[in-house]
Amino acid sequence: MADVNININAKNNAKAAIQSLTADVNKMVSAVGAKMQQMGTSISSAGKKLAGIGLAGTAALGGMTRTFAGFDDAMAKVSALSGATGDDLLKLRETAKSLGSTTKFSATQAAEGMNYLAMAGFDTNQILAGIPSTLSLAAAGGLNGGIVTNATFFQFQTQDNVTVSSVTPGAEGGQPNYSGQSRSSVQGVLEIFHEAVQISFSAQAASGEIVPFDLSANYKNGIDKLALEGTNAVTDELAYQMSLLLETIAKKVEFQAFNGTFNDGSTGGQNRQMRGLAAHVNLAGGNWEYHDTNGDGSGSNQKLSWSAVTNLMKTMYTAGSPMKNPVLFCSPSQLLDLNNEVIKGTAASGSTNYGILPRDRNVGGVDIDTLVTPFGTIGMALSDYLPANKAYIVDLAFVKPVFLNIPGYGTMFVRDIDQDDYARMAKAVYMEMGFDFGPQQYHGEIKGVA
Repeated sequence: MADVNININAKNNAKAAIQSLTADVNKMVSAVGAKMQQMGTSISSAGKKLAGIGLAGTAALGGMTRTFAGFDDAMAKVSALSGATGDDLLKLRETAKSLGSTTKFSATQAAEGMNYLAMAGFDTNQILAGIPSTLSLAAAGGLNGGIVTNATFFQFQTQDNVTVSSVTPGAEGGQPNYSGQSRSSVQGVLEIFHEAVQISFSAQAASGEIVPFDLSANYKNGIDKLALEGTNAVTDELAYQMSLLLETIAKKVEFQAFNGTFNDGSTGGQNRQMRGLAAHVNLAGGNWEYHDTNGDGSGSNQKLSWSAVTNLMKTMYTAGSPMKNPVLFCSPSQLLDLNNEVIKGTAASGSTNYGILPRDRNVGGVDIDTLVTPFGTIGMALSDYLPANKAYIVDLAFVKPVFLNIPGYGTMFVRDIDQDDYARMAKAVYMEMGFDFGPQQYHGEIKGVA
């Protein structure tokens, strides 16, 4: 079993570890899906409802070029755009300050995010409900930038690894030794994420009921559904549903980041689909480690172990991976297996100095715990959407989200949906994105994990 020298610092409680990680992980993409930095969004009019950048601007909080003079100026703009005054404006101010003290963003940046939601047509209650999820998406700016394109396709470059097995000394006065590396490109595609919520006017108005009815169905009275005044925490159903919609989009992006099966949309009746990490690392030249009992994919799956992690790191190192910011993505059950191995002292014979270091950094909205191995430091993060029986080491230094800029709207925006003559309202969020993972040999997959 590979020797693993992992420093421990009082984090052997697996249940606590999972709860701590899961609470903040914004899913790689989730992921992931919101940097959109310097994305060339255009706004035709600051007060024009839903014709501006919508959520695209808030997703660029970490790298926006436009700044406000200060918090008060930012909040004054929120007031002007949203029409909030008095108690409503005070609620917005206090929320921005609270987010400034509890997130990676400052109060001024939170206020800037509120401005973009106001531009998208959100009222006070909708801004209050939506800004936390919007900031969570914006945290994906921790990735190595975002790419904005004007096409639904993009290419990433890959090349042969530089290896040296012998050296031919140069001859005095002679010719040079010629060498070069073969390079190639792989096509990626942007996937459409178009999600909406629809509610009846009755559902929006009946905040005095705990569980009124289906969002778009007919209203039906029910004494068991009546709530005492003030007992229903949701007073603006549309705002609440929009905040949940942002979470849904983040989860769908993360799922596709790992599981997407490449489809360029050229086949009749099929839509464009991004290439996920599982397909990416299995391109020619990718790295993987078989962890089944036979070590070749033909045996029984085994629990994830430190030896599997370090063996894959060795494979990646040998393949020429720079290992700039590698992160192990595993499931909650896989984390438990690793932690149990630590507690039982079975990771390496005769050694007891193992463990997970406390979380010390945030990358792309993903909270990272640090592991120290013979091949360098590696982060560790949870995901609920890994393909079955697999775990991954992803070098986040080379992962870039790619977005399509929609002229006049931006890379991610909110729009109203016409409901004809129906007594209901609806809003949709739209974006097209994919992932440029960089050379496939920079990442790795562990197969055969129970």
